Parts: sequence; C-alpha cells; structure tokens
Amino acid sequence: MKKHVLPNILMITTGLFFAMFLLLQTGSTEVTEGKTMIIKSVGRLQWGKGMESTYIGALTVAMNAIGEDVTYDYLMGVSGTAFRLHRYGWCPSAPDATCGFNHGTPAMKAMGYKVTGIPSDENKPEDVEKVRKAVVESINRGYPVLAIDLKEVPDWGVIVGYAIRINLRAMSHHN
Repeated sequence: MKKHVLPNILMITTGLFFAMFLLLQTGSTEVTEGKTMIIKSVGRLQWGKGMESTYIGALTVAMNAIGEDVTYDYLMGVSGTAFRLHRYGWCPSAPDATCGFNHGTPAMKAMGYKVTGIPSDENKPEDVEKVRKAVVESINRGYPVLAIDLKEVPDWGVIVGYAIRINLRAMSHHN
C-alpha cells in the first residue's frame, strides 16, 4: 500500500465549511491552465444513484481521480459508515459520515493516508486567505478538494477547479 500525506483539513467554523485537501506526494491528474484551473479526471457525483453518503461519494470520486482504485462500497465498509446508527437530538446532519464520530478518519487510515486539521473562521480575512491558498495549491498540484456546504446545503462535494481572479471561485460537478 502506498503511503501518502494529507496535511490539511481546513474548517471554517462559522460557515460550516469543511475541506479536506488531497495534497498527496505522488500521482498525477490532468490540469488545464489559463484563466481557470480544472482537474478533468474527477468523476461526476450523482446522488440517488447508490451513493447516498455524500462524504463517501465525494471521497470515492476524489480518490479515483488521483489513481486510487477504490469503490464506494469499499469506503463505506472500511470507514464504518455502512454500519452507522448515529442519531443525536434529531439533528438533520446526523447521517453525515463526519458528524459526531468522524468516519472519514478510518477511511483515510485504511488507505494509508494521514489527516491533520486546521480550524478557520470565515469572518477573519487571514483565515479566508489561508483557505484560498490551500485550495489553489491543491488544485495546482492536481488534487481535488472535498468540501461541505458548496451549494448552501449540508452535502459534501468536490472542488475540481477555480477561476484565476481576485477572489477564489470554486467549481464542482454540481454546478
């Protein structure tokens, strides 16, 4: 099994935006340059097609894009998400694989990845800049970014690119 390092999970607590940056040491993906940077090897997310855990679905397409041969079912099993019965206080986010007990950590560990968190606050310009730089660096290296609340709903998605402008514009296959 290959050993990779994922040094950043950025969390903007005020905006409930969580991003896992696939900043890996090896691998390659096709990246186009110009006014936009887009990783073209990321598969399409399609909820209602047997990938109901949005986190595991996003993780599956991101890992496939960087050359990891894993399936949604495999990640559901090794993460423990397939066996999840977490329902706290009727919270609508309880089915999220990262809410309460974080099933993302066992999934990454099973594949030989390490995850480190960096908390951020969207009301602090320096934190927003830190997140922007990390997203740009990850995309520039050819690694997609897992993120939640990309479309004002608590579902996970994959940032596959950005527009080169003054402010970061994230793009996902849901757009």
